[in-house]
Amino acid sequence: AAVTWGIHTHNDAELAVAAHAIETMAGGWIRPPIAPRRPTFAEFALSPSRLQAFTDCERKFFFLRILRIEEPANIYLTIGGVFHEVLKELVEPDATGEEVRAALASDTTGEVIDRVIATKMPDAGEWLRGLTRVHMRLMLGGVRELEATRKGKYHVLSVETEAKLEDDGKTIFTGRVDRIDHVEGLGPVVIDYKTSASLPKTAASILAGIENDRDYWQVVIYAAL
Repeated sequence: AAVTWGIHTHNDAELAVAAHAIETMAGGWIRPPIAPRRPTFAEFALSPSRLQAFTDCERKFFFLRILRIEEPANIYLTIGGVFHEVLKELVEPDATGEEVRAALASDTTGEVIDRVIATKMPDAGEWLRGLTRVHMRLMLGGVRELEATRKGKYHVLSVETEAKLEDDGKTIFTGRVDRIDHVEGLGPVVIDYKTSASLPKTAASILAGIENDRDYWQVVIYAAL
């Protein structure tokens, strides 16, 4: 069948089926992708990131999580790791809301950023380190603004806590909760740090995604944990 970019012939469907039968990745540009499926491993602990990886690309999930082939370094993941580590040092368990806001506004934030960058990015050049410093300051500014808008009293219960959900002695879900605060009159609340532009960053956007049948695995896992 004659197929050109942007023009589909009446034989496209047959061609896509034949190509897909030979190689599951072939023909994907001809027809819509297959609906995402969920993994079902009897002895495999899942996490929000693993579930999302499977939803995005089954083959990538197989390479990364089953064959454990290391993925090339990603600057966005690196910056996300630096950001989490900076907040881990600045926001300590048992800190009150006032103490959290004071720590985020402290003059020592620059020292913490430099120390974390040196540890997390030992091979980075000075130009990249400088760019990361600027980015960290901007991101911390965003965190300060969010903390300033919070109402009521609260204190930090835990930071970077590992958690798991078991069934009949088997671990089903695993996760790492960035932070849990205890809010007066409400109880424990998960504080999840978002650094990716592709992920929802507000309660409204998460709810809108759920209503539109989008999968935000972290919400599901947090509810279970």
